Amino acid sequence: MTVCMPRGFWRLGMRWGSLGRCLCWPRTGLAALADYDLCFDAYVYHPQLPDLIDLARSAPGVTIVADHCGGPAGVGPYAGRRDEVLVAWRQHVRALARCPNVVAKLSGLGTFLHCCDAAAWQPVIEETVRRFGAQRCMFGSNFPIEKLWTTYADIVAAVGAAIQSLSTEDRDAIFHGTAARVYRL
Repeated sequence: MTVCMPRGFWRLGMRWGSLGRCLCWPRTGLAALADYDLCFDAYVYHPQLPDLIDLARSAPGVTIVADHCGGPAGVGPYAGRRDEVLVAWRQHVRALARCPNVVAKLSGLGTFLHCCDAAAWQPVIEETVRRFGAQRCMFGSNFPIEKLWTTYADIVAAVGAAIQSLSTEDRDAIFHGTAARVYRL
């Protein structure tokens, strides 16, 4: 399924092997997104980050948005293994951040926790911003899915609390500037 939207956004639905490696990537034509100044949003879980890194390296002219901070999974075989998951996720995020064409979306962090809690999200947000820098991070949500347990205002407040120690310039980049630049808003 392909959905094209205005202002430089392109997304492709893909098939995943449970929480394992990606079964396919749309490599054919991916580089063409750069010709139209479009970006590619990718929602992957942490075990799939090596595939996203490979994809980013294969299309250096395409901006890739890593949705949900690269998905530190807490479900399926990763349920109840948060510390172990974060160790593996951090390793992959360090490598992903070395790809200059990748930006990170601070979103969806409560999706599998079913909570809206800045303290629970803080380690992931801090590490993501530390590795990518605020100029390559943007706020996002998994709304309306998250509407099942929280409000949009609470999501904004939780991310705001998690980045409160950053400078005004960095917070502005996360809440506006990066998305405006990447999506040409």
